[in-house]
Amino acid sequence: MDWGIDLKRDNLKRYLIRQFCLTIVLVVLAEVVIMELEILVFGPFLKYLLQIPFTQSFSLGTWLAWITYIFRNFLLGTGQIGLWGLLSQSFSFLFVVLMVALILLPVVIGSIVFASGVERKMTKIQKEQEEKQMETIKKRNQMLSNVAHDLRTPITSIQGMSQALKDNMISDSDTKKEYIQSIYNQSKKMSDLISVLFEYTKVDSIGFSIHRQKVDINEMLMREAANLYPDAEKRQMEMEIDIPETVCTIYADETQMSRVIANLLINAIRHNEEGTTIKVQLKEIAGAIQIIIADNGVELHQGQALFEPFVRGDASRKSEGSGLGLSIVKRIVELHQYTIQLKQPYETYTKAFVITCDKI
Repeated sequence: MDWGIDLKRDNLKRYLIRQFCLTIVLVVLAEVVIMELEILVFGPFLKYLLQIPFTQSFSLGTWLAWITYIFRNFLLGTGQIGLWGLLSQSFSFLFVVLMVALILLPVVIGSIVFASGVERKMTKIQKEQEEKQMETIKKRNQMLSNVAHDLRTPITSIQGMSQALKDNMISDSDTKKEYIQSIYNQSKKMSDLISVLFEYTKVDSIGFSIHRQKVDINEMLMREAANLYPDAEKRQMEMEIDIPETVCTIYADETQMSRVIANLLINAIRHNEEGTTIKVQLKEIAGAIQIIIADNGVELHQGQALFEPFVRGDASRKSEGSGLGLSIVKRIVELHQYTIQLKQPYETYTKAFVITCDKI
């Protein structure tokens, strides 16, 4: 499901309803003013021409009586009325036509204004869609360029080392083992990149959907932290756990949200220096639940742009990783209609990724 498309449809629907209601109100007000003015301006003259014994006060009954009287006498005729009677009824008929035209004028103008407003809105939406499409094409081309860049280096390395082994240019057995290990490492790097690229394209496709159900977020956080604790320990990192005993439940796709938390923890472990402290926190604020993955490692100078594809924290392309992990994280969080933010600093930590969820 594409929440962006649904949001645009809702915005368009609200705009049309709002414009229609505003147009109706303005037309009704204009009609009231016009009918009052017609009674004040044309009423006395019509009474003089036809000697109508009706009051000048505004009422629907008065208008119906006037129109019925004038049309009956002008169209059907009532015997010998004389020249003055004919002229007076002709003038009165023209006045009635003019009055009806003035009454219809606000409706016509309102319809034109409403149609013009809708046309401008649709033109604006179409322009925004075209700009978004062009931006999507631009990002796609950039992504293809980045993928080619990230694949070219290991492929070149593998080709060079395998050619050297094939041509028996390496005689030392230890060097051969190093070459074979390096080929394995480079091929694994390519495999990891292709896997994460597949995940990115999958979660960003229109057909991708999530299956939400009640999830114990306490248990999920503890599980993911426990799974990655050995990796943190290898890098001499400390992992602080601040999860309350009170069970907090959210509606989520457990598999996808587990992936979000795992990706954030993996990033904290891989892209910080040894000895960094990582905090896994869960807290409730104003009826919402916040999942926080914080650390006292290096600051991320890219800020919120890190959630864009292939953007990395060091602004260069020398660091490990695909640059797609946080894009996948953001997409999954948005599909849940939750939010994720990078906060720098956060309490006593350098940075924190904060996911805000609705509590149930």
